[in-house]
Amino acid sequence: GLPRTDATVTTQPGNASPLGPSAHGNGYNFAVYVDGATQVNLCLYSRSGELLHTLPMQRSESVWHLTIIGGAP
Repeated sequence: GLPRTDATVTTQPGNASPLGPSAHGNGYNFAVYVDGATQVNLCLYSRSGELLHTLPMQRSESVWHLTIIGGAP
């Protein structure tokens, strides 16, 4: 899908596997199994605990996923 920008965060739909967070070429992918959910958001916080971003995830059956572009090692 096309990249989407939320303030300073650029995202793509990402991959449904592997589950959990994973670093790859251009960023970090997040995938979680949630059966029965109608919406799942990835929330990003500052080191002090301030909510910075709430990013809606994409669904593939019962797996929700999102890639954040940038910041990968």
